[in-house]
Amino acid sequence: MPAVLRRLASEAGSDGYPSDSGSGFETPPKRRRLNIVSTPATTLFSYDTKLVSEATVNEEAPFKDSCWTLEDFASSTPSRLAGISEKEERQLRMKISNVARSILRGLLGQDSTASPAVQLTRLRAQALACHNVQRFFMSASLSAEDADVVSLAACLLALKDLSVLCCVDDLIRVYAEQHQQEEDSARVQRVSCEKVLEVEARMASLARQAFDAASCLGSRPILPLDFVKEAVNDMVGQLPLFQAFRDCCAKRDPAKAARSLKPRLLEAAQRFAVDAMQGPASVVLRPVVVARAVAAISGRYLLQQLQCEVTADQLMNCFVEVQAPPSACIDACGLQELRCATREVFGTYKLWSEQQKQLCR
Repeated sequence: MPAVLRRLASEAGSDGYPSDSGSGFETPPKRRRLNIVSTPATTLFSYDTKLVSEATVNEEAPFKDSCWTLEDFASSTPSRLAGISEKEERQLRMKISNVARSILRGLLGQDSTASPAVQLTRLRAQALACHNVQRFFMSASLSAEDADVVSLAACLLALKDLSVLCCVDDLIRVYAEQHQQEEDSARVQRVSCEKVLEVEARMASLARQAFDAASCLGSRPILPLDFVKEAVNDMVGQLPLFQAFRDCCAKRDPAKAARSLKPRLLEAAQRFAVDAMQGPASVVLRPVVVARAVAAISGRYLLQQLQCEVTADQLMNCFVEVQAPPSACIDACGLQELRCATREVFGTYKLWSEQQKQLCR
């Protein structure tokens, strides 16, 4: 087991964040040592729940660490000003995010035998890396950056946000192992520790600016993944009210049937939430709304497999008037925002599917 994964297994809490046991981290080798401080999770990932619970759907945030909108993405990103089309930018960002996720899977492992806390931390690392990519390219042009360097820098910053110690050399080693083909040799040679550290510093600067602008966020990005469990709970509580779901339960109690589906719904929604981060949703929409869109999409997907035709609109209505902290209340008017998030997330999945089909040809 790689040293970084041993540390991950020993330090991850039940929520996927580093535990606050104060046991300290192993000291990394002096080469390219990272300055990652072991901070208690309760401090590192704190936020003001009072601010969140009082928020309304019409506020620019809670938990949105930027003022960008979908309209900004469509017309005024640095890449758009450089002549790159919206679809091409989505595709390129997606490829960079996918390389970052592959590096993290290679570094942290992806076996299913690890504890749920470790598996959740792996997903958080991938989600943070994708978020770093999306936020970076709201301020930088794709035409001016080395894509693989950006992927590595996004991984590095994600691991630092999770207090997982890792040397830059380790990330580059995993990246090089994943690109051993002869046609990739020049691509690997372009990457250096200095370049990765320089881009990571720029990403960290953008993150600090976001936190300064939204002081209630604490010290790391708040992601859709942070709200998925709550969204699934809300949806599971509403499922027995739908006639289509009751009909599929036959003689089973609908409430018990819904609760029995909860683990599968949660696992699917968590993975869908990370996949959604490969698009700009995490920086142009409120994470709590994206989480609910992801829960509705994953619920629709799983229920269709069970031949249960609960509609997407019905699933989105599960979140009307939900007010449990730390979520913002979504009223009937707020469904427009939820539908917008659902279209954006589904569009990301569709584009990803198209790219995979092209790679298989």
